[in-house]
Amino acid sequence: MADRWFYTQGEQVRGPVPAAELSQLAAAGALAPQDLVWPEDADRAQAVSVEAALRPPSAAAPKGPDWLGDVKAVEQATPPPPPAPRAAMPDWLDDVRRAEQPAAPARAVKTVVELEVVPQVEPARPAPAAGKPRPAEVSAVKPVKPTGPARPSTPGLEIIAPGRPCRLSIGAATWRGRVMSRNEDRFLVQQLTWSEGDATRQVSLLAVVDGMGDHWAGEEAAGVVVRTVGRALGPALSPALEGEDRLRAMPRLIQAIDGALQEANKAVAQRAELGVLFQGMGATAAVVLVWEDVALVRHVGACRVYHQRGERLRQLTQDQTLAMKLVEEGRLSAKEAAHHLSRSELTQAIGQRTPLEPGRSEVTLTRGDCLVVCTDGLYYHVSEPAVEKAVNESLQATDLADQLVTLAGEDGGTDNCTVVVAFYH
Repeated sequence: MADRWFYTQGEQVRGPVPAAELSQLAAAGALAPQDLVWPEDADRAQAVSVEAALRPPSAAAPKGPDWLGDVKAVEQATPPPPPAPRAAMPDWLDDVRRAEQPAAPARAVKTVVELEVVPQVEPARPAPAAGKPRPAEVSAVKPVKPTGPARPSTPGLEIIAPGRPCRLSIGAATWRGRVMSRNEDRFLVQQLTWSEGDATRQVSLLAVVDGMGDHWAGEEAAGVVVRTVGRALGPALSPALEGEDRLRAMPRLIQAIDGALQEANKAVAQRAELGVLFQGMGATAAVVLVWEDVALVRHVGACRVYHQRGERLRQLTQDQTLAMKLVEEGRLSAKEAAHHLSRSELTQAIGQRTPLEPGRSEVTLTRGDCLVVCTDGLYYHVSEPAVEKAVNESLQATDLADQLVTLAGEDGGTDNCTVVVAFYH
C-alpha cells in the first residue's frame, strides 16, 4: 500500500504528499474529476483519474489499482487516538524557567537591608492540575519592616534590590487545543538586553498571530506575518545600543511598527495569489514593543493585549469586529456584543484589507505590572476575572503563560490558544 502520492491539479503535477493529505484534498473538492493520482513509486502512465478512483463499488470498476482506496484505507486502518489531556503534554518550558531563576540567590539577599528568615506556610490555592505537583513549603526572605503586602515566596524567586532598574520577564505558551487538527497560531519574542556600567537596559518585542484560511493556508499566513514583522522590527531595536534617547526614538519606532504591519499585509496578500489553496488566507495579530517603561501596542483583528496593575485587569485593545463597530455606533451594548452573531466577523485582517488600519494604544509601566498578549483562543474560554486571579497568584511569566493556556483547555479548548506574558519588575 502506497504512503505518498503524486497528483495533478489543472495542468500542474504536485506532490508527493502523504495519503491523508491527498484524501483531504479530494474530500474538499480541491481536485477535479479529470485530475490524476498515482503512487510515488509508480509511473504517471499508470495514473487513474479522481473520477474513476471515487466511483462507487456498484459501478464498473476502473482498470488498474484502486489507489485512492489505498489512501482511504491508510486513514481508516487505525482510528485516531483521543486527544491527550493538557496536563500530559511535555513541559517544554523547563529550560525557560531555569533561565529565569537567578544563578546565585544568596548574593541577591545581600542587597536587601535588615533581612530575617522566617518560615512561611504556603497559602491555600486551587487544586493543581493533574500531573502538576503542589510546590513544597519554603522559607521566605522578607524585610523586618515590610512596606506592603508581598506575594508568597517560591524557590528561585529573585529578591529585588531597592533602586534596581526594572526589567521585563517574558514567558510564552501555545497549543492547538482539543478540537483543531493544526495549530495556526504563531508567536514572536525578541529581547535585546545590554549593560551600561552597573545598569542593565532592555528593548523587547512581543507578538502573537492567529492565521485564517482553509487547509494549511492559515498557518502559512501566520508564519508570513511573524517572519515579516521580525525582519522589519529587529533592526529598528538596535539603535538603542548606540545610546539613542528613547523619547527622541519614539516617533521612529511608531513608524517602524506601523510599517512592519503594512509590509506583512502586503506579503500575505501576495502569497494568497500563488494558488487556489491560499485564496482567502489572512491573519489577526497583536504587537507590543517595550522600551524601558513605555509599551507601544498595535493590533489587527481580534488578538488582544491586557494590562494588569495591582489586582485590576484592563483590555488595552478593542476587537476590530462588526459587533464592536455596532457598539461604537451605539447600536449594541458591550454585554450584547460579547454574544452577538457578528462578534467574530472581522472588519480588519492582515492580507485582506488595503490599506490596513491597525488599532493603536500606549501604556506607561510601573514595577509589578503585567502584560498579557493573546489570541482569541484564550478569552473565548477564560474570563477576565479568571485572568486577573491567575496573574495575582503567579510569580513567573513562564508559569502564568502555561497556566492560562491550560485553563483554556480545561474549558473546552475549541480553538488554538497562544499567550505571551511579560512581568515588569
